[in-house]
Amino acid sequence: MPTSRKIICLTGMPGAGKGIVSDIAKTIGIPVYVMGDVVREEATRRGLPHKPEILNAIAKELREKEGPAAVAKRVASKIAGTKSRIILIDGVRSLHEVNVFKEYGDIVIIAVHASPKTRFERLRKRNRPGDPKTGRICLTRLSRIGIWYRECDSTSRLHDSQ
Repeated sequence: MPTSRKIICLTGMPGAGKGIVSDIAKTIGIPVYVMGDVVREEATRRGLPHKPEILNAIAKELREKEGPAAVAKRVASKIAGTKSRIILIDGVRSLHEVNVFKEYGDIVIIAVHASPKTRFERLRKRNRPGDPKTGRICLTRLSRIGIWYRECDSTSRLHDSQ
């Protein structure tokens, strides 16, 4: 049931700048819902720490038990009563999730990109549990999620053991 409401689905690699876009949206009054917050809330509910391996396991479990759009459905329950004509969803990962949000408005997808070097620097400064502290850890994390960036090999600062 598309409406005059716009649902902005924000996607991008960790450290790409989704949070920057979300912060700007908040400053102009657009409600922002972060997909990862749902997983962190579930970890808190279970009394578990917010470590990447635990959060990844919870997200995987939710998707296995409740389907590939499990996290999106939980976010959707939060936006259902929102009166705002524009809503931003930070961290959309799949078309399964996009399809859930289509029920709440017309979809606009924004993909945020940044170089591997920029992403690494942002992740290091963000300092969330599990964020890489060295270039080697950054490469390991990227390869773990199925992506290998050759640019990282040619960016000397990414290989420093800071």
